[in-house]
Amino acid sequence: MQPSTIATVLLAATISAAAADPVREGAGDRRAALDAMELSPFPAITWTMLSDWTNGQALSPGLTDGKVVLILTWANWNPHARGAVRTARRLADEHSETDLIVVGVHDARRFNEAAKTAGAGILLAHDADGAFRRALRVDQDPDFYLIDRAGNLRYADIETASVNDAVVQLVAENRRDADGYPARVKREAAALEALARRTSAVQKQLDLSDMPDLKFPSASQQQYIDAEWPNRWREFEKEILKIRRNSSMDDENDDIRTFTPPEPSENMFGRPPRTFDGRVTVMYFWTPDWVPSYEDIQPKMDLLQREKWRDVNVIGMMMRLPLQNRDGSEPSAEAEEKDRKRFKTLVGNAKIKRVYEHTIVADIDHEIMDALLASNQNFRYEDGEERYRVFPIAAVFSSDNVMRWIGTPRSSRFQSALEHTLRVDPGVRARRQVEQVWIREHKN
Repeated sequence: MQPSTIATVLLAATISAAAADPVREGAGDRRAALDAMELSPFPAITWTMLSDWTNGQALSPGLTDGKVVLILTWANWNPHARGAVRTARRLADEHSETDLIVVGVHDARRFNEAAKTAGAGILLAHDADGAFRRALRVDQDPDFYLIDRAGNLRYADIETASVNDAVVQLVAENRRDADGYPARVKREAAALEALARRTSAVQKQLDLSDMPDLKFPSASQQQYIDAEWPNRWREFEKEILKIRRNSSMDDENDDIRTFTPPEPSENMFGRPPRTFDGRVTVMYFWTPDWVPSYEDIQPKMDLLQREKWRDVNVIGMMMRLPLQNRDGSEPSAEAEEKDRKRFKTLVGNAKIKRVYEHTIVADIDHEIMDALLASNQNFRYEDGEERYRVFPIAAVFSSDNVMRWIGTPRSSRFQSALEHTLRVDPGVRARRQVEQVWIREHKN
């Protein structure tokens, strides 16, 4: 029996593709306290804890009623806050006519320098004694909070990567939707709990590992075009991978990259992949020449494959990095062949070194890497750690084998992008519907 419970499987099959839930930060008691604050009215007294309002008047319940409020806590002197401020400023500009208020709550120190960085679109306030941060349990700037049109704290401390989607979701709601949201969440939670109880009996008598690969109707190309895929991590692509964008394309269709599912060969080992039809592929890149590229990543990918065995194929792309002479010239054919033989020895060692619960494919001639990262030059640096600074890398491909996201698998953005892709992928949904019929027919 696979580790995933039948309840989890059935829930995934029956829940419709809704907007991606924002990735929340924090853990332990603090996260539990933040969760308890969500879906409750934002305390009006909290606004009185701020001073020195700039770019507008001090907020009050009367000014925020019926509006969406995005709160950013930040410090001008903290370099980690710069990206968050740019995100907040962009959202203020993009949603200037959608009743969005963006509030920048600055740290006590160096507030006199904050207005220049924030820009005119952000309503700036000073948390002079830290009382506002204590009230919202802010632990480390920058943090984002969102208040919906009903005045409820909808999301407390979410990742910067999730802010755009969360804002789009809330500004699209009307006041009635926002008012009814807490009650709807409670109803859905109760329904899911009831469904989990009903499926517990199924778990005792049905082993889904016996379920064959079933035929299902293929999703249309238009369905893939219309799907709301996760946001690309543009900063990672541009600054780390240095993938050059095609300026002649718009953002939605820019830089489409695909892969061809690998065929069984001597260069494939570990757990054989299931059919790629109707499944998402997670591909991560690693090299045996750089231990940090795989040491902590491969156990996580084993776990991911076990947990999502029905929906995901995990492939570890074992890479032989391109050679380059120190003067920048191309290596000789003799040097290239010598390195190729060295790498094949490493492939043989990898096959016997450990048991992989996901698929490993040796990209001996870096064909797959060149197809996906053709414009990248970061792999051609001189020997030394700088050559490997792009690792670790993971990409998420939809069931039509199109890359929908690429970044570092150590970031919570990776898990968010994967879950988002699974929710909206039309091929995954089509397969799950057919499998659900099979489950109903075989559960007794």
